Amino acid sequence: LDDAKLWRYDAVVVAVGEHEATSLTSLRDWDRQLRDILAHVTQASSRGTEIFVIGSQPYRTIRIYSGLFGRFAEQHGAAMDRISARLCAEFERASFVAFSPEATSSPGRYRSSADYRNWAEILATIMAPRLDAQQLSVVVDEAGPPPTEDPDLLEQQRQRIPMGRLGRPE
Repeated sequence: LDDAKLWRYDAVVVAVGEHEATSLTSLRDWDRQLRDILAHVTQASSRGTEIFVIGSQPYRTIRIYSGLFGRFAEQHGAAMDRISARLCAEFERASFVAFSPEATSSPGRYRSSADYRNWAEILATIMAPRLDAQQLSVVVDEAGPPPTEDPDLLEQQRQRIPMGRLGRPE
């Protein structure tokens, strides 16, 4: 994450925990690890960057986790989600996004592109209002005064990547 230049983004999506849920990582370790991640992202991003922590996926929909172990992984993931939600409440710009899509279209261990597109739409529906409300993408009108007199903040605003350009080369 050190080279990611997180200060350039309107939002950072944190999607972690699958390995920890399926390996039944201690909840104390999860609390410490996620707290460290949130502290780093908060410090490395700009003051206007929203941080979204995505909750656990439904493990029992994955064929190899459909049995008893999957139930344990889901229960452990739910306990981790409670910790994640509590930690997000402690960080001003962090929001927990519960994630429990009903089902996926492709059976088996791996998801299809349609599954990921469906998941992205679910998450975008939840996240977009928060981003819209914050009006994070600042456009500086060259004819008018800049929205801030703070030169550091103004430079950050100029260098931020608008949401529509995410994933595209500069």
